[in-house]
Amino acid sequence: MKKVSILFLGVLIIAAMLVSCNGSATVDVGEWDGNVYTNEQLGLTFTMPEGWESLSIAELAQQSGVGSDMFDGISEDEIEEGLNLIIMNATSPTGSMVNITIERVAGRVTAANYMEAGIEALEAELGTPISHISGDARIGGNNWRQYGYELDIGVLMGMEPGELGMYMNGRFLVNVDGGFARLISITQVDGSETIDEIIGMFSGN
Repeated sequence: MKKVSILFLGVLIIAAMLVSCNGSATVDVGEWDGNVYTNEQLGLTFTMPEGWESLSIAELAQQSGVGSDMFDGISEDEIEEGLNLIIMNATSPTGSMVNITIERVAGRVTAANYMEAGIEALEAELGTPISHISGDARIGGNNWRQYGYELDIGVLMGMEPGELGMYMNGRFLVNVDGGFARLISITQVDGSETIDEIIGMFSGN
């Protein structure tokens, strides 16, 4: 449980420093129907495998530091700059995780410099370099800027690099438009589903 908590904290740190929007007046936080999450605004669904768990609206609100009423027909005007609103979270029994986060950003921010700044800040926070790659991806009918990374879990727990021999791999998919950014963050722990398998849980709707 401690390991999962450390990983979740790491994801939240990244999301807080890093996140698609179509410029509409209301933000769609999506909804769950059983194990299927649907977000019409993003044009995607996420099918959660057996054994995975999702956070409730109350839990998402708590993690975001806002009241649950924020998730009831959110106006874009209600999302203040600097607020990272977690609108979806799903976690596997092994610690793999999927988050979708929304944030208001300055008009000059692009997906590329948004993500690069986040990675630089995270490296400074953790005191260790993060190996990462970049490219483009398409999920749910939208184009996303894609970044992959690898973190040494032992370093996150205060050990020497390579001492634990366990790594967390992740993928960030970010789209910035209309003054907003949405980030899909995916983390994968050794021995669990691969990043590509987790991405395969998404589809268009």
